[in-house]
Amino acid sequence: MGYIWIIVVKIDFSILSNSDVSQEIGRRLRIVRLNADLSQSELAKLAGISESTVKRAETANGNITVMALIAMLRALRQIDQLDLFLPEPPPNPAQLVVSKGKTKQRASKTNRIPSSAGITSRDITNRSRVSADTRRKNINEIHEDESELQAKGESSAKPFSWGDE
Repeated sequence: MGYIWIIVVKIDFSILSNSDVSQEIGRRLRIVRLNADLSQSELAKLAGISESTVKRAETANGNITVMALIAMLRALRQIDQLDLFLPEPPPNPAQLVVSKGKTKQRASKTNRIPSSAGITSRDITNRSRVSADTRRKNINEIHEDESELQAKGESSAKPFSWGDE
């Protein structure tokens, strides 16, 4: 009795160029289309897009719109795969505390995580300044809170010592 071996290779997209990622998406779209036994022309008709858009998507020659990609996924009955592609992110617990349970509506202008595409010295300087200011503010708030608790006799702070002094 013969065996069929299927080898699944997980691609590390983080090391690929945008062009390589686009080619891989196109390759996968082509495989899904062929598995559905559809020609490029048939997929185009089902998706309500041009055949040249399907060809561009599969060959990564040129750009297609997100709407065209959605139309192709829907026509291929693969629209549910978008949840695997970009799952719903959980709320950031630290952000929920700061915003008192409200979800974030826009990016902040401070404390941004730098992109790997390019970090300037200005970015680092500004981030360091904000971080230092924030740390100073937080430390001052902690000291003020602790002072209030000590005044009430409710402080749980213990003196710090090195070793067994």
